[in-house]
Amino acid sequence: MKRIFGFSAVLWLLVVAFCIAVIAFARSMPVTALANGLDRCNGAPCYLGIVPGQTRWEEAKALLAGQNSEFRPGEIAVTTATADVLLTPSRDGRTVDNILVRDSGLRLGSLIALFGTPCHARIYPRAVMSYGGGITTFFAPFITAAVYLPPGSDLDDPILGQDAWVPYLWITSRANVCQMGRLLIRGELDRPWAGFAALRRYVR
Repeated sequence: MKRIFGFSAVLWLLVVAFCIAVIAFARSMPVTALANGLDRCNGAPCYLGIVPGQTRWEEAKALLAGQNSEFRPGEIAVTTATADVLLTPSRDGRTVDNILVRDSGLRLGSLIALFGTPCHARIYPRAVMSYGGGITTFFAPFITAAVYLPPGSDLDDPILGQDAWVPYLWITSRANVCQMGRLLIRGELDRPWAGFAALRRYVR
């Protein structure tokens, strides 16, 4: 009996040790870039190595010359199989100021895995329950993401989950989006991020 108990205890300890090792290994692995070109460059959000506020405008042009790019006065438009991207320069034209990523098929869970937990969520319940939109998430310091619930969601009791769709993503260099004030339209709510949950957790 004691032998069986001892064997069970050792086995249980081995399982626990294995789980701890797996978790530690996973945390040590770098988060890879998303298929649409979004990544972290020395900790800062970037697109194909271009960091708003750091990458010079002429350098961005050179980096994107081999892409399906269109150079217009005051902007660079990039069209790929996974996203439409628009870059605009700073006022003095020296560096990249903003990056807009549109129609990328990006999911909120993937965005959080790459850039961390949002600081705030701005929610317009009327829009959410009407067409599944009306949600904006903010990631420190420079990312704003529009969020839509996936097709087929229960709009009577909506759930903000990992599979929520991110049709628009802005990366800016101007101000910390988690510290700047936000003008709310009537009926719109500004809430601290409370994780993936039923929308009523944010609305109450």
